[in-house]
Amino acid sequence: MRRIMIAATAVVAMVVVTGSTGSIGSALATSPTSSNAVRTRALVQHLLHTAPTLPGAHRASSAPAPALGGADPAHAERHFVGAHTWWRAPQSPAAAKRYLHRHRPTGTSVSTGETTGRSGVAVWSIEYARNDTGYAYQPLVEISLVPLGSGVAVRVDAHALWLTPKPASDTVTGAESASVTLHRPAVSARHGHLGPKAAEHVAALIDGLHLWPPVALPCPASLPHTSDVVVFTTRTGTVRATIRPTGCATVTLVVHGRKQPPLFGGSDADAAILRALHLPADYGYPIR
Repeated sequence: MRRIMIAATAVVAMVVVTGSTGSIGSALATSPTSSNAVRTRALVQHLLHTAPTLPGAHRASSAPAPALGGADPAHAERHFVGAHTWWRAPQSPAAAKRYLHRHRPTGTSVSTGETTGRSGVAVWSIEYARNDTGYAYQPLVEISLVPLGSGVAVRVDAHALWLTPKPASDTVTGAESASVTLHRPAVSARHGHLGPKAAEHVAALIDGLHLWPPVALPCPASLPHTSDVVVFTTRTGTVRATIRPTGCATVTLVVHGRKQPPLFGGSDADAAILRALHLPADYGYPIR
C-alpha cells in the first residue's frame, strides 16, 4: 500500500515537482540537515514507536517471514524518511485484524489492502494516515501481517517526506483588501472585491499552505481557463495570487514583483472567494 510516489490507476495527468523552483530554488533549504528534515525524522520515529502493538507480541531482529523482508521502500527522492520494525504475535490473522481496526491512533484515517509478497504469499496491511504538517508530507504508519504458525508475523513501517521550508517571502502579509478576477470556462471573466475581513481570511488560507511536496503527484487534469487572480492590497504593497482550483490546486504568489515557489492546495482559498462573492461552488463550469 505504501502510497508515497505511487500513482493511482484513475489518474489522467501526472505532475512532477521537485524541491527547487528555478532561480529561487538555490535559496531554499533543501539539505537533509534542515530543520524540516530533522523534525520529520523525529516524527517518523515517534509514529513507529507509538503504533498499535498486538498483545503478547515480541520484537524480532529480522523478518520473521520472507514476505515481510526487505529494506524500507526504495526511493530516489532524498526527502523520504522511513523506518520499520518486525514482530511475532500469538493472535490469528482474523483476531489481529480486528485488534488493529479497533485501535486506530487518534487523528488518523484508516485504509486496508492486500498485496502479494515474496514467494506469492498474500500480505494484509492496514494504514494509519495523518494530515500533512507544515514540515512533513503524508506521514503514515503501515502495519503488514502474514500467518506464521498459530500466530502472525508483523512488520510496522513509518514514513513521510520532509518538505522544503517555505521562504518567508512566500506569504501574504497584512492584507487590507483585494480585487478578484475569476476565469471560468463557461462564462466571461468576472470581477469582484474583497473587503478587509474576507481578504484577511483568504490570505490566511494561502499562508497556511506549504510548498509543493518533493514528489510525483497523481493529479486530475486541470480544467482550461480556470483560475482566480487575486490582487491583495497590503500594508507594504501589493501581492498577486494566481489560484488554480482544479487539478492539483496550485497557488502562485508574486510578492512585490517577485514570483515565489508554487504552493500546494488552493481549493479552500477558491471556495472562500466564491462564498465572499456570493457565488455557487460550481460557478462558471459547463456542467451545472
